[in-house]
Amino acid sequence: MTATKTSLKLSQGKLSVSHFASEKHLAKGAAQRSKPLRILSLDGGGIKGIVPATILVYLEQRLQAFSKDKDLRIADCFDWVAGSSTGGILACFYLLPDPDRPGRPKLSAQEALERYLQQGQGAFQRTYLQQARNRFGIAKEEYSHGMLARQLKRTIGRDVLLSELVRPCTIPAYHMQQDKPVFFNSQSNTFTKLKAWQVAKATSSAPGFFSPTHLKNAKGQKCSFQDGSLWTTDPALCAYWEARKTICQKDAPHKKRQTLLLSLGTGKMSRRYLVKALRKQKERGQVAFNKMMAKQSCSAQQRLREIFSHYESAGQYYRLEPVLTDATSAMDDVATENLKALHELALAFVEKERDRLDEIAKQLIGAGEIG
Repeated sequence: MTATKTSLKLSQGKLSVSHFASEKHLAKGAAQRSKPLRILSLDGGGIKGIVPATILVYLEQRLQAFSKDKDLRIADCFDWVAGSSTGGILACFYLLPDPDRPGRPKLSAQEALERYLQQGQGAFQRTYLQQARNRFGIAKEEYSHGMLARQLKRTIGRDVLLSELVRPCTIPAYHMQQDKPVFFNSQSNTFTKLKAWQVAKATSSAPGFFSPTHLKNAKGQKCSFQDGSLWTTDPALCAYWEARKTICQKDAPHKKRQTLLLSLGTGKMSRRYLVKALRKQKERGQVAFNKMMAKQSCSAQQRLREIFSHYESAGQYYRLEPVLTDATSAMDDVATENLKALHELALAFVEKERDRLDEIAKQLIGAGEIG
């Protein structure tokens, strides 16, 4: 058996995913509230989101195999999902409701990966106007924020609200006027009128790459948001706090629930590769941003290990992230060879970590709530 049944192919200059699985339109039963609280956290990292998206294709296939349900989706097996920057975009993809099947997720993990590839290639393309502005030094960002918005609307839809996503979620962004992070929570009354694509754009408006995203608050005031990775690349700690605060602390029967937290990274740099990458990127001002993201991620992981050591003795914290080798660390390198390298890196990681991924899948199935 191969590690996963996805493959990448080049068609008319675009990289896409080949599909193999079919769907059955089934709905499943009610929640088993005494079971572990299951959280999925997805890191930021630009086009490197291919890495966690590929890993989740394999995980979904194993979940389907163990449950004997070909219609099972990633969203069915988690109580809470979080994503920062590109991870926030992926979170919206996995939680996107199916208009033809109320309460069911629209996209399989394979379809989410394909949509992500299409959107990433489109968003990180410079229009002729953008190229001219960059050439004459009058552009403040590398890419068109309008192009990013169009790509997100195409996949997520223009009218889907954050509150309509099929699972609770936390998506961080940075509030420029207040100089502090904001956590877009689909369960909060404050954000019920926000469109999902708007939140996905806000969390992925990386400085230097895209201009800020402007949204209106409840009072009609314009607020500007930048990439969630300015606060945290790895939103696992935020997800843990938001999920337990919302689900457990307000309801006495839930307080003793243990946690199963799966955190997926977009690829960490080895020391040798870091030097090579920094040399390439120094002229574009991305060095500080990449280093900041790496430090934030390490800090969040350390805090979570401490929490699980002291307060989650029966809980499980899984951190999965391959080391970058042939693929570049650049957030916007959508060259075909780099996309293939990222995909192959993730496939190799899945092959190496197959036993651990199967263990996670079995625990998620055994944890209870499906649907």
